[in-house]
Amino acid sequence: MIRNIRLNENELSRIVRRVLIEQSKEPLRSFEDCQDKMTNLVKIVGKSKIPSGCFSPDNEQECLDSLEPLYDEAYNNLDYSRVKSRPYKKNAEIITAIVELNLCYSENNNSSDGLFDF
Repeated sequence: MIRNIRLNENELSRIVRRVLIEQSKEPLRSFEDCQDKMTNLVKIVGKSKIPSGCFSPDNEQECLDSLEPLYDEAYNNLDYSRVKSRPYKKNAEIITAIVELNLCYSENNNSSDGLFDF
């Protein structure tokens, strides 16, 4: 038996949002020790802007290297004259999330070959 269901625009957008939220809660397979930092980065940036290599296990260092252009873009877009603006805060959140992920990975793997040399 086939049923036709009619949805209005609001109902359809609600369903699409729900699917996207459920899809974004998919467990990340990389950065085992830093899952919360990676999840935060995905939440801020969006899964589509993060390189696909970051979601497979054992590619953590390559992932950090591939996040460098995203970091550079956010850093270059900081406009210190507009500190209270929404774009400034978004770029600052991206930078902070990438730095926190890098620090967590470096601490847990006793490596100093992360993105940044502090």
